[in-house]
Amino acid sequence: ITTSQGYSVWVKGGTYNMTGGKISGMSVFIAEEGGTVELTGGEISGNTTYGGLFILGGDLTINGNLKLTGNKMNNIPADIFYDSKVIPITITDEGWTNKPETEKIYIYYSGTVTEGKPITIASNVSEEAAKYFTCQRSLSYHVERSAGGELQLVAGTMAAPPFEFPAGKDQLTLPNPDAPAAGQ
Repeated sequence: ITTSQGYSVWVKGGTYNMTGGKISGMSVFIAEEGGTVELTGGEISGNTTYGGLFILGGDLTINGNLKLTGNKMNNIPADIFYDSKVIPITITDEGWTNKPETEKIYIYYSGTVTEGKPITIASNVSEEAAKYFTCQRSLSYHVERSAGGELQLVAGTMAAPPFEFPAGKDQLTLPNPDAPAAGQ
């Protein structure tokens, strides 16, 4: 399904199952009135207005057999786009072990994520599946899997872990930037 106006698929009640094929041009829209959407194969890519999946309600299930990549909202990677609220989805374990590690699924949420109050995207997510979910680094939140298996939006950008001094050391000596390089 390829279109440049409206939505490629509009789900408002009922059930939509995708096991193959390709959707591009405009998003799959899941309305507040909901419905059941199961995406277990095929490809959703190249959507540039409301991301790949624009979720306002309903029940969404995805697995690793779905290729969900290259979608944007306002030039921000948004394979899954949430406008003002996050509706938790189901992420099954199938298909993640054979998925290319470069095939990340970008989450974009236009609301605010508050420090100390993570927003759950999905529960019972395996470590294997969780490593495919991310967001653009410039956003004020990042995607993280909790110890309990919840995939969450967490306030703050992803940063390197704090530096720890080697055992028995309490300072580092950095080279003099004005000193000649080795061999000069």
